[in-house]
Amino acid sequence: MKKASGDIFGRIYEYFLTQFADLKAHDNGEFFTPVSLVSLIANVLEPDQGIILDPACGSGGMFVQSAHFVERMKANPSERLTFYGLEKNATTIRLAKMNLAVHGLEGDIQKAITYYDDPHELAGKANFVLSNPPFNVDEVDADKVKRDRRLPFGLPGTNKTGKVSNAIIYGSAIFYSYLNPKGRAGFVMSSQASSAGRDEAKVRQKLIETSCVDVMIAIRSNFFYTRTVPCELWFLNRDKPEAQRDKVLMLDARNIYRKVTRKIYDFSPEQLQNILAITWLYRGQSDRFLALVSGYLQQTIGETNACFKTRTPEDKVIHPCLIIRLLWPSFTNISNRSLIR
Repeated sequence: MKKASGDIFGRIYEYFLTQFADLKAHDNGEFFTPVSLVSLIANVLEPDQGIILDPACGSGGMFVQSAHFVERMKANPSERLTFYGLEKNATTIRLAKMNLAVHGLEGDIQKAITYYDDPHELAGKANFVLSNPPFNVDEVDADKVKRDRRLPFGLPGTNKTGKVSNAIIYGSAIFYSYLNPKGRAGFVMSSQASSAGRDEAKVRQKLIETSCVDVMIAIRSNFFYTRTVPCELWFLNRDKPEAQRDKVLMLDARNIYRKVTRKIYDFSPEQLQNILAITWLYRGQSDRFLALVSGYLQQTIGETNACFKTRTPEDKVIHPCLIIRLLWPSFTNISNRSLIR
């Protein structure tokens, strides 16, 4: 332990949360969003400072990954970020508070059902909203919520019993309503959310017409520990640059994955970086993309030098220019694909 570096206790706690979710313990594992997806959401969203809200915070993973993003900026997340959460399960709230504590963080997490309650009163005030709301909730009482000021696009339709027929679309409207005029949101959605028809389509259309929809990423099945269904990651930005007002970046990442077990997939660190690189290019941040490619080249040269050093006479090292000449056809092929375009 004396030799350990970094956030060792936080990493240990995250590991045991993962094992807990894998055993389908506690509320069918719904409290835990895989670190791989949470990390992707946080890094696409880039929550650098201000109020962060998770209206379905579970074990608090969105807060932790947001803090990690700030730490990579060489800044103190406790000074830059303020965390607010809502969660319906008291036991899960304790898990979330412990998760924050072992990472040296604090947050105000209230027991509430987001569809009905707004104890933090943060509508229009949040800088960032990150969340993984429950899928396929269809028991929200329409009479209780129809006058809610967090419904700028109205209700997505009700069934014969007066319940909201698709609360996942309803949830996306709530996330939008929490954002301030410069706020951004990233959240997990059912893969059906982008194609549902009738009243759900009307709410989705109104959301798109705000020009705030920024990025959508399709994720394959088996990323969750207790569900095998595919999902989508939606990102909103209420302050999109004028050049992107009528554009949405849509990524099909269903063929990008790493097999952890027979039933569980995730992203490798390199896969995460490469997906992020596409969002950088979309936002005109080519310098970040070029820095990533440069890092890959330096790593390749170093590893190739180490390999040849063990095989060449008298420990001679191959010149980097020769390595680049040998590898250049591969990089040329890559550059002709859509990633560079």
